[in-house]
Amino acid sequence: MEVSLSPGARKYLRKLECGAIAVRLVDMETGDSVGFAREVQVERGFPQRRGQYHRLEVDGVEVFVDQRLKVEGTVRIKKQGFWKLSGLYADGVRIPL
Repeated sequence: MEVSLSPGARKYLRKLECGAIAVRLVDMETGDSVGFAREVQVERGFPQRRGQYHRLEVDGVEVFVDQRLKVEGTVRIKKQGFWKLSGLYADGVRIPL
């Protein structure tokens, strides 16, 4: 598995002095007849259960990728949004069915 940070994501993480991120699979309850929805989230900081993640280091940042996610090639962490609405997202991961 390979992980890379876009220049925007690298700059964003340096600005926040963040040394770790977690790419995780989240199950969200919808409240409808569907029951739940799955989503990929990229969060700053360490995951609570590190044993369930693949750990890699990229440009001085520890990256934890949830083992339940399907990885397609390189996982690319990118920045989205602007100013206070900025965040991170991951390309190259797929939600398992």
